[in-house]
Amino acid sequence: MIDMKNPILYQGKLKKNNYFEGWYFKVVNNTGDRVFAVIPGLSKDKKDPHCFIQINDNVGYTNYYRFDIGSIKFLEGKQLNISINNNFFSEEKIILDLPNLRADLNFLNIVKYKGFWPNIMGPFSFIPFMQCYHGVSVLNSTIRGYVELNGIVTDYLDGKGYIEKDWGTGFPSSWVWLQGNSFKETDVSIMMSLAHIPWLGSYFPGFLGFFNVGGKTHYFSTYNFSRVNKIIVDGRLVIELKKRGYLLRIKALQSSVGVLKAPTKGSMNRPIKESINSVIEVELYWKNERLYSGKTMGGGLEVVGDIEGIFSKITRR
Repeated sequence: MIDMKNPILYQGKLKKNNYFEGWYFKVVNNTGDRVFAVIPGLSKDKKDPHCFIQINDNVGYTNYYRFDIGSIKFLEGKQLNISINNNFFSEEKIILDLPNLRADLNFLNIVKYKGFWPNIMGPFSFIPFMQCYHGVSVLNSTIRGYVELNGIVTDYLDGKGYIEKDWGTGFPSSWVWLQGNSFKETDVSIMMSLAHIPWLGSYFPGFLGFFNVGGKTHYFSTYNFSRVNKIIVDGRLVIELKKRGYLLRIKALQSSVGVLKAPTKGSMNRPIKESINSVIEVELYWKNERLYSGKTMGGGLEVVGDIEGIFSKITRR
């Protein structure tokens, strides 16, 4: 059962097999040179059900901590509260107590998703049996706390935080995802995703995302009649999106990557590459007037599968 009004909460109570759910927390320190992502979640694979905590650090450390599926607990209520043994996750706090890894991170000055639809997927939120559902919880926040990895402590005082999640049977065959919120201006945040979406035996190229600046959130997506004007993948990613008089131009340069596990039919068995120290440049125009220009360090970037196939179709729509 999907809780339409609270997609950040656990959605899989009635799911028995071939199901996954994962929450993505990303923090960047105040200089933008240390980035840490943690993904608690569960896999209801028929042969190998378990829960996990997955780690990606921009200094080259990745890990997949595996637990018995009974170890994950969800506190009932309207707020996110996940525990896996001595590890705790909410929209306000992360506590990690793992081999070689400890953390205590607090999310402050939180900017939450407040779109017209219950989550960023818009009307697609209501369609059953989609391969993957996506939700954004915290667009931006201030971080206070630390991460201790292999005995080395990194201070995240006045850093930046971001939270999103995915759930369903698996990830698409191909997609691009990017996210960043360590801009010079403290209120600026971006996320954009383009993907191969299975649909009634075929597929369509879909996209969704937001750019938050100056107290306003601009949403660009398939369902609100935005268009993708240009996509270039040649050493770096260039995307141009248009919605009425607004033009959003994104340039992203992928840096070093970590290898993570992604779901296929509920099983966490697909290796993918994710960078969390990419540089993302953003420009926003209203007609011919440039409203914003800036860049973020510590950006997240995934480029997976047959990207050219998605791009050739999405720009013709």
